[in-house]
Amino acid sequence: MSSRIVRVNIGEVKVGRGEELLKATLGSCVGISFFDTINKKCALAHCLLPESHEGYGIGAKYVNQAVESLVALMKVRDRDQREFIVSYAGGANMMGQIKLDKNNEIGERNLSALKLILKKYHFRVKEFDSGKNYGRQMSIDCKTGEVEVTRLAS
Repeated sequence: MSSRIVRVNIGEVKVGRGEELLKATLGSCVGISFFDTINKKCALAHCLLPESHEGYGIGAKYVNQAVESLVALMKVRDRDQREFIVSYAGGANMMGQIKLDKNNEIGERNLSALKLILKKYHFRVKEFDSGKNYGRQMSIDCKTGEVEVTRLAS
């Protein structure tokens, strides 16, 4: 049985179901997936930057925008948060050969912002491969909710 691959590009959030496989290629970006265990649908956000304090709509350019977008698109507020599995990956230092202050690495800042935001919720959270200095590909199978993260280089 083959799945239909749906690419999630930088700054996008997409919702899928059934035979769809949502997929993002990540460097310093963070991928955040939601799986609705009751309705068997999923979503994936591909976040570029940690946060914005400006007004914004549905999207995933920023981690805080992405989490709010995922919550709205998956209708989380109407139901028990424990019915959702949240997974994330990415946040690499793609300039690994340059010694930077860890607090200034965009990948680390993306991960820190995500972890702080997720503390407000009661989701079941799974952290996959994150940090380090290599890219990843993250996918979520909308039928099963299975998340797969593969390293692109090490």
